[in-house]
Amino acid sequence: MKKRKSSPKLYYKPLIGLAVFIIVSILLLAFVYKTARSMDFFTVRETIVRESFESKDSVSNSPLDQVIDKTIDISYLKGKNLFAVDLDKEENYLSVIYPGYKKIRLIRVLPNRVFADFIRRKPVAYVKLYRNFSVDDEGVLFSLAENVAEPDLPAICGLETKIFGPKSGRKYNTKDLNTAVAIIKLIKANKVLKNLKITRVDVSSPANTVIFVSVPQKVFDINKSQAGKQNSIEIKIGQDYLIDKINILGSLFSQINSDWAKIKYVDLRFKEPVIKIETQDKK
Repeated sequence: MKKRKSSPKLYYKPLIGLAVFIIVSILLLAFVYKTARSMDFFTVRETIVRESFESKDSVSNSPLDQVIDKTIDISYLKGKNLFAVDLDKEENYLSVIYPGYKKIRLIRVLPNRVFADFIRRKPVAYVKLYRNFSVDDEGVLFSLAENVAEPDLPAICGLETKIFGPKSGRKYNTKDLNTAVAIIKLIKANKVLKNLKITRVDVSSPANTVIFVSVPQKVFDINKSQAGKQNSIEIKIGQDYLIDKINILGSLFSQINSDWAKIKYVDLRFKEPVIKIETQDKK
């Protein structure tokens, strides 16, 4: 006896019902969204701004990190419908107005508020051009805070003829600037050198790129005979094999210890590092 075949209609009915449900849901959501865009209940009445860093590790004692930008203003969003505000468009607009921030996020807060999170750029140094600019680890220049003339950060020199018409918020992908930023980041990432104070990176002559670092005061406290000596060491590094050279520098400094105060310069441009030691005049 032949089995009776199931009718195809039995399979189609659930699918048709599901399709109808989806269509009705979409139409209903569209109606609710359109209605919400015209309701006074969802008119933006308050804007909230918060400044933050990407991570806790970004916070330092630099004067730049203590300055809060009081000029941030997104009150122009008040009076607009909360759902009519194009968040992506507004974020891009604010990024142009406030280039000192790495990322800006806008969030709708029902029923009538907009929350803005301004994530600040972390300055790793400042660049001496026709005026001083901060620079972050991506090579983006941005303006210093008005009340900070000479921040307690490394100065990058020698770019005056290599960056023309610098503008805040623009990334300058020049080899010399990238080299200077890379050197600073590598030193800060080195276990031995991370607390070393970099005062200046000079890239005016790329092949002879020089770093100037301060000798820790505790070294002078240990080595009383060096009192009065300028507490700065010149490190000639060039622009190639930076990772290897920074590792070599860390190894050298871990062996030198309190004799840092006697060093005039370290030259890492050649196969074998050269250390110049200042000798005291014999009386």
